[in-house]
Amino acid sequence: MDKYVNFKSARILGYCLNVMGVTLQGKGAFVREYGALHRVIIAWTQRSYLRIYHANPKVARACLIGSISYDAERERLVKAYAEGLETEPDRQYLTLTAWMPPARSSSSLT
Repeated sequence: MDKYVNFKSARILGYCLNVMGVTLQGKGAFVREYGALHRVIIAWTQRSYLRIYHANPKVARACLIGSISYDAERERLVKAYAEGLETEPDRQYLTLTAWMPPARSSSSLT
């Protein structure tokens, strides 16, 4: 989605984030088998989600599958888990890297 923002890739990203979570896990079989993929997905999402959100909000919303939501005030993704016996559900947060639109150069205006 670095070149072409599209719904199909957004849904695949959303599925991966929903299944793997938005934070890196500790140790275990999952980390040994899928840890590298999970790190790449999280790093790419941190770096690129806000760019997609500003370019095409509908596609950015397509990345939010299951219990993942976007906290626009704090610019982060939030994954909430089932409430269980606690009064508040457990949550994971992925803080997104600030994104600024590319500046238009004055030479391209003349």
